[in-house]
Amino acid sequence: MIRIKKFVTLIEVIVGSVIVATIFGGLFSFFLAAREYIHHSNKRVYIARSISDDLNGKVRQDTWDDVAGPLYAASDVTWDKYILPNYY
Repeated sequence: MIRIKKFVTLIEVIVGSVIVATIFGGLFSFFLAAREYIHHSNKRVYIARSISDDLNGKVRQDTWDDVAGPLYAASDVTWDKYILPNYY
């Protein structure tokens, strides 16, 4: 005689819960890693834009003939002015 099961046992509920928790834990860690990667990329883009804007102002064509201009003053180069924004 074939017995038809009408209820879910406690073992099946626990195993299913462990499987679902493992899947959600993996997805959560993936999204946290992606968030960190985006944060790191935003910092790099901000630094690159700051340096690019600074260099763009120094190499404009109307300042090429200026001997006292920023192209000839290599001693005043400082990287401390590129302060990173707080994205949190």
